[in-house]
Amino acid sequence: KDETCTYVKIVDYKTGQKDLSLSDLYYGLQMQLIVYLKAGMEAADGAKLVMPAGVLYYNISDPLVEGKPDASKIEEEMLRSLMMRGVVNEDDPVLPSLDSNFITDSGKFPAKVSSAVAPFATDKDGNLKKQSHAITTRDFDNIIAFTQKNAANMSKEIITGRTEANPYRKNDITGKTACDYCIYHDICRFDVRIPGNNFRVLNKLSDDDVLHAVDKDLNTDL
Repeated sequence: KDETCTYVKIVDYKTGQKDLSLSDLYYGLQMQLIVYLKAGMEAADGAKLVMPAGVLYYNISDPLVEGKPDASKIEEEMLRSLMMRGVVNEDDPVLPSLDSNFITDSGKFPAKVSSAVAPFATDKDGNLKKQSHAITTRDFDNIIAFTQKNAANMSKEIITGRTEANPYRKNDITGKTACDYCIYHDICRFDVRIPGNNFRVLNKLSDDDVLHAVDKDLNTDL
């Protein structure tokens, strides 16, 4: 928080490894952290401006450093093993606030540095690498608005009594389906061997594809 703005970061503690997938978020499968982020921003009191800083998962564990590393490297290795997963805001001053290794006198990002705290890194020119899970404030605002719209549509379907079985199947290497751990098979009676019972196939989308699709969806409504 500074004199003019409050930055809101959501950290969800997990006992297992978990990452935030914008593709899953787009399909309505992973909206929890964004809902929390919106609630946190609305709850920020007295700030002239409230900005999203990030949504992250933190794996609760007691890591061990293998081998005989240099003592000065132990803390770094421990941090990397506990690095949070998710998406952060690339706009200043969020990243230097998350990782002090990105604080410089020039105000520019240092070159060839990988954060041990959150999923972002720079190239030889000090620009964020494409693999960094970092998006702009505008992208965050769009994702929040899109998630609110998705949640509202789901609420309407529940209220109107829409209850048909319509499970998904991911069209990726996992092939995961909504039925994998479902305990209600005997109730819904969904079975692909029965004519008319087909999975809703979800193709894996890149982060850029999701951000473009979300922006298009929101602008179509204007």
